[in-house]
Amino acid sequence: MKKTVVLFLVSIIIFSCKKKSSGSPAIPINTIIATIDDTVYTFNQNIQDTTAALYSDSVIYLGASDPNSDQAVIILRSDTAFATRTYNADTSFDHVALFDVILSSSQYENSVPQTNNPLTVIVTAITDTSIQGTFGGNIYLNGDTTKALKVVTNGKFNFRK
Repeated sequence: MKKTVVLFLVSIIIFSCKKKSSGSPAIPINTIIATIDDTVYTFNQNIQDTTAALYSDSVIYLGASDPNSDQAVIILRSDTAFATRTYNADTSFDHVALFDVILSSSQYENSVPQTNNPLTVIVTAITDTSIQGTFGGNIYLNGDTTKALKVVTNGKFNFRK
């Protein structure tokens, strides 16, 4: 009986000390995942990852496709060094985020500037060799805010050079 009680107490201690999950698992390298109008898309094929200079600004271009040939692109532009921060479709153009997706041959993207649930990209980690973050907001058919709207939620990306 003593052995049973001791084993029971030891098992309670072991399981109570077990590390809890942080909630959302890390996404695979070179992947963009997003929920677009309640459908989850995973873009992880035909990877494009480029950092370039455009005039006096820096640009990061992250792109991928899915097995259905749908495509997603995240473009970040900054007039300062890239860092962990928020990039959006505001009017200042200092730290701009663009999201462009082609679904079933129709192109949707955010417009700049955008005021109705503007697309926001939050870079959560960045090094010389990798970038990770989250994103969400409204995108429109051909970037025209008077045309069809799609809502992007739970967007995540993880790219490594």
